[in-house]
Amino acid sequence: MKKVLIGLLVLAVAGGGVFAQEWQFNGEIRTGLGMFFFEDDDDPRLGIVTDDPNSNRADLRARVNNADNTAGIDILFRAETRQDAANPNVSSPHAFGWMNFMDNMLTLQGGRIDDAAGFNSFDRMAGARMGEGTGMRLLARPMDGLTLNLGVYADANHNLMWFGHEAAPNGRGQARTVFAIRYEEPDLFRVVVGARTANEAHGPAAGFYGWVAAGAGATDGNVAVRPDGRASAAYLSFEYLGLSGDGMHIAASAFFLNLEEFGDEGYMFFYGSFGHNALVDGMDLTAGVGLGLGQSDARDDMYLWIWGSVSYQLSDTIVPRLDLHYVSGGASSGQQGTMHHRNVARGGATFNSDHSFVRIQPSVQFRVQANTFVELGCVFHIDIGDNATWGNGNGTNIAAYALMRVSF
Repeated sequence: MKKVLIGLLVLAVAGGGVFAQEWQFNGEIRTGLGMFFFEDDDDPRLGIVTDDPNSNRADLRARVNNADNTAGIDILFRAETRQDAANPNVSSPHAFGWMNFMDNMLTLQGGRIDDAAGFNSFDRMAGARMGEGTGMRLLARPMDGLTLNLGVYADANHNLMWFGHEAAPNGRGQARTVFAIRYEEPDLFRVVVGARTANEAHGPAAGFYGWVAAGAGATDGNVAVRPDGRASAAYLSFEYLGLSGDGMHIAASAFFLNLEEFGDEGYMFFYGSFGHNALVDGMDLTAGVGLGLGQSDARDDMYLWIWGSVSYQLSDTIVPRLDLHYVSGGASSGQQGTMHHRNVARGGATFNSDHSFVRIQPSVQFRVQANTFVELGCVFHIDIGDNATWGNGNGTNIAAYALMRVSF
């Protein structure tokens, strides 16, 4: 299969000048290693570390359009070792074709679709949307600043995104509908609203699975809630742009999950983030708050995540950074996986107040360019609740890591 794909790429490149107006290629590799020193483990552990939310991976993306820019193909090839998989795999997270009609007023996509197209939430903590999948999507632009998104999919995509986890085999084939609206008033605000139907083929527990304890839908209060591509959901995200010219970022988002049984089994997550990169030349400040509330009696504690970061560009190549996290009612979403600030607490809501921690992460990047660098850092994860939230036991767990990203 790999030889066939490589052969097709070679032929495509060779014939690109004849059959197409433009070929575009880009890609990246994200990888790294970490040494972990856990409270209840005498021996340190070596594990993969990456700043990608899901995996240690290498991507190659190819895009081509015809001479009139009215049709094209977009394919992503990925080799990865995921946190939840024992062996590396090669896959295509998306491979879809598109056609434009009526001077780009309408765009129809079909295939294996994984393309945000501007419908991610605008806050810097959740970074989520309703997800895509295998099927078809229509994008409509009836007026300047307004985009409508309607997609119908047989199942969710392969890669585990916060709102796009792969459906189990017995759920394949059931339609899942995603709808979203985005509107932007230049230099003032932008807003996106979205909703998604449930994939009910997985039974009443569909939409959540356990990270700490085994079994989806467990109610012992120790299971992290992770919305995925099966649960029904809706979201609203807003960003104020009036101060963006002054180097400021202000955004807020709200997510509502399990809508059919919302009064008894629903979940709400709220995020707000603020950023400023013009207060001091070379300094970037970000602060954010995440709040989660569960409707079930088993999850009556609140999930709270407070995050702050500061980075300072000492030179074109050296950028130190400090991230601080406080979490109550949640666990770290990766033991020997990602250290990225957007992922460390986002997927670990347990709604159990005995899960509380403080996490301190100093780091420094040595850059070739903004998206190509080596990063060295440490993680100090300090449990302040009665239950362990990272590593093998309650207490202070430490990691030292080196990671790299190469992008073109």
